[in-house]
Amino acid sequence: MDKLSTASPAEYIALLGKLWQATSDSDGDEKVVYPILEANQDKLNRTLVAMYPNWVHNILSQAAPEKARNVAIDLVNFSDLFQLFPLGNRASQVDMAIIGYELALTILTRADFPRNWALTQNNLAGAYMAKITGNRAENIDEAISCYQLALEVYTRADFPQDWAMTQNNLGLAYKDKITGNRAENIDEAISCYQLALEIYTRTHFRENWARTQNNLGLAYKDKITGNRSENIDEAISCYQLALEVYTRADFPQDWAMTQNNLGLAYKDKITGNRAENIDEAISCYQLALEIYTRTHFRENWARTQNNLGLAYFPENWAMTQNNLGLAYMDKITGNRAENIDEAISCYQLALEIYTRAAFPENWAMTQYNLGLAYMDKITGNRAENIDEAISCYQLALEIYTRADFPENWAMTQYNLGLAYKDKITGNRAENIDTDVKILELQPEYLLNQCAEETGFDETELTRWIHAINRKGQTIIQGPPGTGKTFIAERLAKHLIGGGDGFSDIIQFHPAYTYEDFIEGLRPITQNGQLTYSIVPGRFLEFCEKAELCEDICVLIIDEINRANLSQVFGELMYLLDNRQDTGRFITLASGKLFRIPTNVRIIGTMNTADRSIALVDNALRRRFAFIPVYPNYEVLRQYHHREKTDFAVDKLTSILQDVNRAINNKHYELGISFFLTKTLAEDIQDIWQMEIEPYLEEYFFDNQAKMDEFLWDKINSHFSN
Repeated sequence: MDKLSTASPAEYIALLGKLWQATSDSDGDEKVVYPILEANQDKLNRTLVAMYPNWVHNILSQAAPEKARNVAIDLVNFSDLFQLFPLGNRASQVDMAIIGYELALTILTRADFPRNWALTQNNLAGAYMAKITGNRAENIDEAISCYQLALEVYTRADFPQDWAMTQNNLGLAYKDKITGNRAENIDEAISCYQLALEIYTRTHFRENWARTQNNLGLAYKDKITGNRSENIDEAISCYQLALEVYTRADFPQDWAMTQNNLGLAYKDKITGNRAENIDEAISCYQLALEIYTRTHFRENWARTQNNLGLAYFPENWAMTQNNLGLAYMDKITGNRAENIDEAISCYQLALEIYTRAAFPENWAMTQYNLGLAYMDKITGNRAENIDEAISCYQLALEIYTRADFPENWAMTQYNLGLAYKDKITGNRAENIDTDVKILELQPEYLLNQCAEETGFDETELTRWIHAINRKGQTIIQGPPGTGKTFIAERLAKHLIGGGDGFSDIIQFHPAYTYEDFIEGLRPITQNGQLTYSIVPGRFLEFCEKAELCEDICVLIIDEINRANLSQVFGELMYLLDNRQDTGRFITLASGKLFRIPTNVRIIGTMNTADRSIALVDNALRRRFAFIPVYPNYEVLRQYHHREKTDFAVDKLTSILQDVNRAINNKHYELGISFFLTKTLAEDIQDIWQMEIEPYLEEYFFDNQAKMDEFLWDKINSHFSN
């Protein structure tokens, strides 16, 4: 929020003139310019931003042609100072920096001043990364575009150091990129950092090397592709390398920052002892807080203006207090009640810096964390703790709106619902009503989570989601054991995530009828008399419930081809076409007008080895999108690696591939879900003899020699070799 100012337009113009003169005379020295900015913080607001473009145009238009380059360079310095000034109104200052860089580029063109142009593009990208106003995703994409432009001049051959610097910055932007595929963005960031490290060696650029190692650690910690535990271990390794240069004596600020990051990685570390990892995280945060003191900046700013980095200490102190609180919440050793109280204390300290006015997002995040801690708090009065949690969640929701932060909003609403469910004070019925209303919002389930659980990459999943939404109904088809139902459930979970919709599942069978699915006569006993009434079926009930929701609702029909689909769907076939036409209705036997709500999605699963697949006629087929899935051996490997079963999964995979080559029909291939069990080493013989051999016997009924190749007595020897 802008500070109130009663300054006149003339006073704003005078301030700009004074700042410009100080910047030009001192060649952009913050020791000269920052005291002026500090004394005029009330004028660093949207009024100044609105006046700034015309003022700059006047400066540039009055510059003599031979001095235009120098004026433009002063403008770049001017923008640098605005962008980095730690006090005042951050949003307004960054916007002013962007205006200045973009106007400077009208003078510092690529053709006439290529190196100045590239430097300004790099700085402009940094400002877009810091930009608060506007759309965050678009700002980051703009930053990436600027960095990529800079790299057209900053080539590795001509400007190796500038090339490495820009690659590092480009990595930072890709790490935060919102649009596109998240996994690919992080991998791109890692690639950029690794390129930078080809120039930034420890021998020749030790400080830059350490900074890039720290950034690489941040990217590996967030990396989605590959093995999660290995990625975190890689992040820890990067931070530890950075700390070989970032010593407390030589680089206290960077040392503290890296200790904080190392704490975050230890908190998420999967390998090793969980309790020891969390204790290690707490130790790292406490080391960071020896440098990130709360008072250092505020008491010493006047005599440390030459060290701009000190300006960020209060924010870093608050960030580390918040992280320390998270670690205490997860702490296993020691007294649980004391750990939670310590977490609450850390969050409350963080909130002394993370105010709503200065750091709204961080304030909301810490309020949310504080709410979680109060829900788990053991000491004190339980009723008061729950009320305190509700208050924290409600405060967080003042920033975490559905429009601006949909994931955080859904997550906070969900936990607020849980808190109302447990609320002791007030009217119990009202609390439950509030809880029910809030809990109707489903928790967010991101595509990267779906990718991790199903083993399919986000690009493929995105295509499937698009097909489901485009067509309205989809069938996942494949041979037995390929996880079709599991995949359908995860896709449904993603589709309803963050909304007020729901999902349901039914299974078709040969006796399933139109009356079961849509509506039909059912015997009902009333007052001892048997009567027949038209009763709604499962799909009709599902659609009536979906009409009450704003967001997507998903019906999963498992084994969809085991019923007589033409008979079960009946005139529903008409409604499956052109789903967005809200004027499409059918009249049911009950006289009720019925349409499929536009927020309804249908996901069917079909076993292609089932002979009843022939019952799916072409009229029905053209109304569905079909998603084929086949045995995914990588999912099998990842599962046993993740669960640490120590089973010879590579040998099993080789056997399954041999079996499927012998089957030589993709619709009958043997899937992997038979073997997704933690006790596979104990159960493998029973699974093979009681589940796999009967299936193979049916398929190889006329080829006993082929069947004999895959009997347990033959394949068992492969596991012992």
